[in-house]
Amino acid sequence: MAVEAANIKLDIMSRFKDVNIAVVGDYYLDEFIHGYADKFSPEAPVARVVIDEKRHNPGCAGNTACNITALGGKAYAVGIIGQDSNGQILKMLLKEAGVNTDALLEEPSRLTGTYSRLLVAGKHSIKQQVVRFDVENKEAVPAELQKRLLKKLDALMPRIQAIIVADYDEAQGTCLVTKSLLKSIAAIAKKHSKLLVGYSRENIADFKGFSLLIPNDHEAGAATRIKVTSNKSAERAAAKLMKMTHADKVIITRAEQGMTLLEKNRAAHIPSFAREVVEVSGAGDTATSAITLALSLGSTLSDSAILGSLAAAVSIAKQGTATASPQEIRGFAGKLFREPAQPENGGNDKSKIRTPDELSAIVADLKKSGRRVVFANGCFDPLHVGHINLLLKAKEIGGVLIVAINSDYSVKVNKGYNRPFLNQEKRAELLSALEAVDYVTIFPELTPIKLLSRLKPDILVKGDNYTPDEVVGKEIVEKNGGKIAILPVLKSIPSEAALESVATIYRRHEAGP
Repeated sequence: MAVEAANIKLDIMSRFKDVNIAVVGDYYLDEFIHGYADKFSPEAPVARVVIDEKRHNPGCAGNTACNITALGGKAYAVGIIGQDSNGQILKMLLKEAGVNTDALLEEPSRLTGTYSRLLVAGKHSIKQQVVRFDVENKEAVPAELQKRLLKKLDALMPRIQAIIVADYDEAQGTCLVTKSLLKSIAAIAKKHSKLLVGYSRENIADFKGFSLLIPNDHEAGAATRIKVTSNKSAERAAAKLMKMTHADKVIITRAEQGMTLLEKNRAAHIPSFAREVVEVSGAGDTATSAITLALSLGSTLSDSAILGSLAAAVSIAKQGTATASPQEIRGFAGKLFREPAQPENGGNDKSKIRTPDELSAIVADLKKSGRRVVFANGCFDPLHVGHINLLLKAKEIGGVLIVAINSDYSVKVNKGYNRPFLNQEKRAELLSALEAVDYVTIFPELTPIKLLSRLKPDILVKGDNYTPDEVVGKEIVEKNGGKIAILPVLKSIPSEAALESVATIYRRHEAGP
């Protein structure tokens, strides 16, 4: 499929710089607290967690605003935060992302909504989220404060082209987006002829008179009581939601099923372009931002949705709530539509096999775009079910999986004169046939230390027949900020004798009668 045949119109992104969008909604701070548990607390039978890092990102409406600026547009934050330390961090991060915060009101009586996630690693395990702490408000936003907010929004009308209302308040923790506020925003948008886009975790049916509503399949199903499981049910839910809210257009996002579009009783379906899923959080914000920017410049709904789907595919391949830039979208789309389809019969893909020099350049580009690199190495001589199981688990970590194999010389020195059973080319071809494997390379040294020093992977994986201290290259990886992941392996894998018998049969077959 060529880019033109797919109706991908990317040139419009060069004009995003001319678009100004007000983002009204729930501004939260996302906090990620990283630590490790090495022993039990002396005070209670609970783990003792040592905190070694804290990271913060603008969340909810803040993430939408940051996505707009990352795509090249101009975003104006319109919301309410507290006069507290989290509010100051949030405001600083928004400004650093290029978001205008003049209409982000600081109120002493309010708390800044915060989602704090504790991610903990054990001695022999990768880091996992174990709990989330939320900071919320219990009182409704005073009417006078809502009036101030609406006045700020109205003052922005001469300079903006669109308004996005981002309602994330599923637990009423900010109490901002109410029916009365929505009615007032819709009146302002109508008065000034502005594009009005909305999405809501719980209350999409309250968004009356909007230009476009963008719920996901769960949100649309809850509002319409139509379970969205197919294209037809998605069309019915979109039609019912349009009738309920008098919206001009509806897009239902459906994760790996893509998007369902409806306008003027015409439905269309846009595929998901995702090739790798690391973190789905925030994908809707990315899609909504790209769609709104494109619509503001006169793009059709279908072209805008295609661009939104591409942008979301870029963002979900990154760790955490992420954004997508025009450069990343162009690169992703170019690669996606120029590459031949992957073989469906499990055949090998020799384009995955790269030299260490080629792979070094590829990894550098991956890291620039925020991609996680997972590294596995071994002889894989011959490849068996234990290896495959380990590589599947490595891919589940999320990221680009690189498998480095010992050269024939390296295997012979490490394993004995009668090895390898299969030469390095055959081993590389077999590994490249695995869908879980993204790249394969061959290293001539006895250990992968030199290659690890060049590639600097985020995660080095080994089976649990190793301890972390036994993993070759552990110090190199950790020195460069990476982690060691010890993964369970199948216990009943073939013995060396059995493997040698299989390899002997294979060699005889290759030699012919």
